[in-house]
Amino acid sequence: MPILENKVVVITGAGRGLGRAYAVAMAKEGARLVINDLKPDLVEAAAEEIRRSGGRAIADSHDIATWDGAHDLVQTALRGFGTLDALVNNAGILHKARLLDESEAGFDAIFRTNTYGTFFCARHAANVLVQKRAGVILNTTSYAQAGGPDLSAYNGSKGAVASLTYSWALELAPYGIRVNALSPSGATQMTDILNAGREKPTVYQPVELAAPLACFLISDYAKNITGQVMRLHRDSLQIHAHPGPWREAKRPQGWTLQDIIRDFPSMLGKDLHPVGAEAASYQFYNALEESS
Repeated sequence: MPILENKVVVITGAGRGLGRAYAVAMAKEGARLVINDLKPDLVEAAAEEIRRSGGRAIADSHDIATWDGAHDLVQTALRGFGTLDALVNNAGILHKARLLDESEAGFDAIFRTNTYGTFFCARHAANVLVQKRAGVILNTTSYAQAGGPDLSAYNGSKGAVASLTYSWALELAPYGIRVNALSPSGATQMTDILNAGREKPTVYQPVELAAPLACFLISDYAKNITGQVMRLHRDSLQIHAHPGPWREAKRPQGWTLQDIIRDFPSMLGKDLHPVGAEAASYQFYNALEESS
């Protein structure tokens, strides 16, 4: 039997890319879908593709970057199917900008969709799921939350989503609601932006390869999994570490300023954490300018 039979799932940003791949895969597993995207033509085409294949899908174009839009999206599911079982917060935007070039409007736009939109949808979905004392919220973070140049707004928005995931998992567990996050990999419009101007463009996997993990985490096979960030990348299925101490030095009597000045270089200074998602080792030991 399909593992998502009759589950009602809302997916944001599902007109194309990863969201559409999740929707197609979940429909094949029996889910009843509300697929959301700001572009009505895209999301209606995605819904029609699912319906032609025998699935059930409602297209929705509410703006999830607003409180009312997220509320109305959840209401679309309730009106269309009478209930809600899972929310997939997939919608996101990206642009390249150094800190010195980023604008207030650009920074706000990314956080408004990636972080506020995730919160708005989760907040309204949770009202329904708490009453049922069951359900799933599946957020979207990114490997980029570890840092990288020219993408600080995007990276920061995804780091915030990871932190929200850990927090909501703890808050909602007493209600039987699981909260996890995907750190997905797939060739999308976002990766086209990332590859623009690169001498050697990164080859990203087809978005369909990320869909099995999304289906699994929505399903009852993952009924004991919550508070996790997971990634399916080619042959690798990963659980990502939560933030925590990297290295530690202790002094029973505590640390004065002079203690830190004297002992930091020998006790911790040779083992600084790599900076950025792609760094294998700390890259600034010689001088900042020499490493840039």
